[in-house]
Amino acid sequence: MTLDELKTYLFELQTDVERKIEWTLTDHVSLSDARKYTGAIQISIEALKVKVDELQLIEEFNNVD
Repeated sequence: MTLDELKTYLFELQTDVERKIEWTLTDHVSLSDARKYTGAIQISIEALKVKVDELQLIEEFNNVD
């Protein structure tokens, strides 16, 4: 998997968490509670996206001739 593919996957994962998990939870709890439960996942995904951006910059820097 390339860094671009990973970045795309992380965006899709974040969308899935927001749409599927949060909305499924709202069948049983309030939206604010659902966001509390998924908050750690969202923060982790954001951190991974930042790390992938950093790795892409490093890769671009290393590939400059």
